[in-house]
Order: sequence, then C-alpha cells, then structure tokens
Amino acid sequence: SPNPNHFSIILEFSPPSEEYFKANWTHIERFLNSLYKISPPDNFCYLELFRVAYTNFLATNFSLIEREDLCIDRLEDQLHGELKAYYKRFFERELAAILKKYIFPSNNESQSFSLRRDQSNILDELEVLWIKINGNQQIVSEVLIWFERTCLLKTRVKTVEKLILGELLEQFEQIRDVRVIIIQQIMKHIMRERAGETINRQQIKNVVEILIKLDYYKPHFEPELLKLTQQHYRA
Repeated sequence: SPNPNHFSIILEFSPPSEEYFKANWTHIERFLNSLYKISPPDNFCYLELFRVAYTNFLATNFSLIEREDLCIDRLEDQLHGELKAYYKRFFERELAAILKKYIFPSNNESQSFSLRRDQSNILDELEVLWIKINGNQQIVSEVLIWFERTCLLKTRVKTVEKLILGELLEQFEQIRDVRVIIIQQIMKHIMRERAGETINRQQIKNVVEILIKLDYYKPHFEPELLKLTQQHYRA
C-alpha cells in the first residue's frame, strides 16, 4: 500500500535580478581591490566574502535538487565575465604604469614601440606586480573555489589562476617588446653574476617564474639563455 508519509517537494526559483548580482559583485570587487591595495583595506572579512561567493553565486549542491545548475541561473557566466573584465582592467592599468617608464609608441604605422634609454629597473617593477598577484593567488582561489569547480572546470581555462594569467598574457601579447626587454634584462643580470658581481637572485627567480607561467620560458627565454651560455664559454 502507498506510504502515507511519503510526499513530494516541488521547489520553484525565480531568477535573481540584475541588482542582486551587482550588489554581490560589489562585495567581491571590493575585496579584490583591498587585496591588491587598489583601495584601503576595510572590515569586510574573508569568511563573509566566501559566504557571498558561495551562497549567492555558486551553491549548487542542494540535497533536494538534482539539477547541478539550478541555483546558478546564469550567474556563473556573469561572474566569469566580471572577473575577466576586472583582471583585464587591472593588468592594463598596472602594466601601463610600468611600461610608460621604459618604452613608448613609435610614430610609424606598425604599432611597434621604441625603448627608453634605461630599462634596468623594469625587473624591480615586474617583481612587485608578480608578488602582488602570485602572493594573493591562493586566497583568491579559495574564495572562488565553488566558481572554479562549477564553472571553470567546464571551460578550457579550468582554474581561477589560469583565468588571471590569461588576462596577463593577453596584455603581454599586445606589446611584445615587453617580453624582449624582460629577457634582455635577465641576461644582463646573468652576465653580471658571471663577471663576479652580486645580483638579486630572488628577483631573477620571481621574474623567470612569470615567463614560465605565461609559457614564454621554452620558446623565448631558453634559446636566449643557451645562446648566451655558448657565447660565455667560447670567450
């Protein structure tokens, strides 16, 4: 006989409004700005941010709901877009501040860039940027862990780290002279050390890590390093 205690639960959800998304994105953006010291730190704590990111955007594993994406209501796509736009603006601003000190656009139509006389401090600037990004990577990934697992895993990007690095790579690709300058400056430091000078090895390690993360090491840096090494031992 039918179980009199058995009953079905039907849940209906209305899609969140645009204001709902904007209000919660503001929390995440405020946190990122504070993390990267774009704005002063405030009292918006880590646990509160995790609650916003998880509960309002990414909570998909409800025991009464079998559909994986029911509670997202396309918010994961909006969050994906906002994060990409945020890091695009971030790297445009950060790199522009660095590059205007060392290179400037030439007047020809090829959109190439001319070098300023002294690029020796560009490694200092890039190291600061990399420490800012890489040093905070873990906390950003932890806060957005459910976004990573429910959205990014379905894409070719896969991780929050790769999303961020993808925007950095895009900025580097737009001005390829940046890559050339970085490699040249690293080579100069290596030659100085081989000549007996003391260099900042940790800085070189940090900047080389940028090249590795952006997949520049093997195709661009390694051949130059091998060429330099051959020339050094021939001499």
